Amino acid sequence: MTSLWSHIGFGPIRKLNIETIDPSDRIFDIYRRRGKHLGESLHIVGMSDPVLVEPVGKEFYRILSGFHRYEAAFSLGWVKIPMRVLKSEQSPWIACKHIFWIRAYRGDPHPVEWAGIIRVAEHLNLPPRSALQELLTPIDYPLSDHLFSLLLQLSRFPRELLKLLLDYPLSFRQVERLILLSKDILPKLATWGAVLRMRTQELLEIGEMLDSFCRQFSDEDQEKWFRNVEMRILDQDLPRDERLYYVKTQFDHVLRPTLQKYRQRKNHIHRQLDIPKGMIVSWDEDLEKEDVAISLAVKNAGDLDRFQQALANPAFKKNIAKLLKSYE
Repeated sequence: MTSLWSHIGFGPIRKLNIETIDPSDRIFDIYRRRGKHLGESLHIVGMSDPVLVEPVGKEFYRILSGFHRYEAAFSLGWVKIPMRVLKSEQSPWIACKHIFWIRAYRGDPHPVEWAGIIRVAEHLNLPPRSALQELLTPIDYPLSDHLFSLLLQLSRFPRELLKLLLDYPLSFRQVERLILLSKDILPKLATWGAVLRMRTQELLEIGEMLDSFCRQFSDEDQEKWFRNVEMRILDQDLPRDERLYYVKTQFDHVLRPTLQKYRQRKNHIHRQLDIPKGMIVSWDEDLEKEDVAISLAVKNAGDLDRFQQALANPAFKKNIAKLLKSYE
């Protein structure tokens, strides 16, 4: 009977020298979770599933699937490992599709795995949207414009953060929150996420705090602050909850004065404005741009005349402009 892998285009299982694989060639690494105690399992029962590879030049191979098994075998000092080699006339993309479908059959792919497929498609010069649609159609999963946009942005995340995210059950709504974070703080978030062993919600909260902090302080001030906090959470063997509490407390302490400053600005402007009766004033505080946007509206149609008269009053408009300008 022809096996599935033979049908796809892989050769028979062969034991090949582990040194024929370049460990830095991770083009097809789409970031999957590592099995627990994988090294111990290989040491006891051996490698039941061969590593799937593609030939690169003469006598050298690139991994298509099995990065974690390769790393575990290498750490155990194995000289040879079982591999299936993709035949030279076969397409690595066809192999990747079947690998993805097999994993999707076992359980829903993680958003990071989907983002990894986009990276593979781009390397193979395939249109990312079409490639992803080709994968999702057989498993009856619709690919909307919004979903593709999220996955495309997620695929641009730093490698260390993508690996970290695999340890989190991540919904696409949570992915939306992640992609709003500044790219400058993502490597720092990956470091802290690993150290603090956060849950998904905690990861998002710390990321948003980091984002607000980094947007408001200079690189020099950030480095000094991070060094002090990391000395506390890294140098002392604190329980996980104490580490998180300490970090959140420090963030709150450093960000509170800035938040208070904008609240005071809003209240000051509100007191100075001569607001006609019936007019509703709302505020949009943009902490990143250090700005306060004022929105004026009326609740009842009968107040519309007073509203228009207020806006037409040069003194009223001049007063707003003067107050806002004084805080630039």
